[in-house]
Amino acid sequence: MRKLFMFLICFFFIIDIASSQTKARSKTGSIGFREGPAVLTATIEFVEPSGNTFLDGSETGTIKIVVSNTGGSDAKSVIAKLTTSSPVTGVTFPSSIPIGNIGRGTSAEGHFDLSAAENVKTMSMKFKVEASDDSGIKIEPKTITVLTKE
Repeated sequence: MRKLFMFLICFFFIIDIASSQTKARSKTGSIGFREGPAVLTATIEFVEPSGNTFLDGSETGTIKIVVSNTGGSDAKSVIAKLTTSSPVTGVTFPSSIPIGNIGRGTSAEGHFDLSAAENVKTMSMKFKVEASDDSGIKIEPKTITVLTKE
């Protein structure tokens, strides 16, 4: 009889522990997690092959943009745009480039190639770089000045 009594006490004790663990698991499993939107930031730099920091005649330089997503969701179909405040003569460049999808916690880069004509004049060009994803989330616009040299 004593063995049966001890067996039942152990049996109910084990059942009680298992039940407590199941309740604890269901409590932690039911905590909701809401993702936030993508948060985009960017850095830009001008790189050119001769190393003199000027875009010389017949040279192609690059404005490199690195877009980072520090938000809680992926940024889809990010596109970067390049504009100038005044007309540029003798230098060609694309007005936009695809950056692509940027997962949360990651970065992606793109390149605007600037090609100077052989007879480009010495001048200063101020560019504005912007980027946004397909939901309208944007970076803070960046500006960069590129100098050309005859």
